[in-house]
Amino acid sequence: MQKNTTFFKIGRFPVKGGLRTGIIIGAVGTLISALLRPCAPKNWFWLLFIAQTIGAIVQPFILNAPPLIAANWFPDKERALATTIASVANPVGVAVGFVMPPLLVGDNDRVELLLLVQGIIVAIMCVVVIIFVREKPPTPPSFSQIDSEETSLLKSLFVLMKDRNFWIVFITFGIGLGVFNTLATLLQQLVNGPPYNYEDWQASVFGALVILFGIVGSGICGFLVEKYRVYKYVLLGTYFLSTIFLVLFTLLLAPDRFWIYTVLCSAIGLTMMPLLPISLELVVEITYPIGEGITAGLLMANGQLVGIPLIVLGGNLIKNGHTIEFLWVLVGLTAFSSWLMILFYGTLKRHLYESGKENPDLSNLN
Repeated sequence: MQKNTTFFKIGRFPVKGGLRTGIIIGAVGTLISALLRPCAPKNWFWLLFIAQTIGAIVQPFILNAPPLIAANWFPDKERALATTIASVANPVGVAVGFVMPPLLVGDNDRVELLLLVQGIIVAIMCVVVIIFVREKPPTPPSFSQIDSEETSLLKSLFVLMKDRNFWIVFITFGIGLGVFNTLATLLQQLVNGPPYNYEDWQASVFGALVILFGIVGSGICGFLVEKYRVYKYVLLGTYFLSTIFLVLFTLLLAPDRFWIYTVLCSAIGLTMMPLLPISLELVVEITYPIGEGITAGLLMANGQLVGIPLIVLGGNLIKNGHTIEFLWVLVGLTAFSSWLMILFYGTLKRHLYESGKENPDLSNLN
């Protein structure tokens, strides 16, 4: 899984250079990365490294886009669900990534075939993006888009630094995304090794269930916040339930419990993946009129910064037989996020503005 720290810097680009341009750059860069990998001869590590680096650099152009897509194209009552749908598209690709390698590679070490199929898929999606993606509709979908103004990056950062509620979402999102990415990356290593010895196809099923039920959970949570604006309670509930299911995952981890773990992985995905779209939409609401690209970029960058050391730590602990200890670290982090979310009391500024109840303060941003 590609990790990078460029989310914040590139997250600003869709605001400056345009949503369509940013997504096209992300799609074309991903295509270049995907086509370089199968072309690399054996032992050409440097070419693979370049391919991965390109993919990592352009990744934020796409992953930071959902809140901006929702703001540009959807009215107030549809934005939360739009952000949810756009945000879970990436985990859908991750689910395919869990299932595809065992099917294509199998026991014959057909890695080249896997990389070729990935390249073809990315090429098709790149063509679709170039043909169909547009910047914004002819008529703004909401009052906040009609009155939107570009805000100063440095001044926006200064305002965010003083915003207590932003920091709560920033920290909890970083932990949530970091833990989720760590589980997605290390799940196969976690259950395949001794003493658990689950087979590759079983680990793939676990990973796919996390993603698939995460999509279901994201849809449910997206509907709730769209209809009732209960961001805090949805996030608090998902953090709390994620902690409970991670505790059960840790306590029950043992060989020959495939069906138990299909249920637990489904439950973890159902409760943990909704943290991504709901937090992205919430941070835009509470920091309005600061640009969606800035806040989304900051959150995504923090998620990667938390995920990188967790993956390194987890890989080493699992390798040395300390799997249970590592899982308790993840439990502690999600429990801390649950407690921290209790302290959140942010105001939905964008919603209030569009309801005519509050005007945005731009004096500190321009």
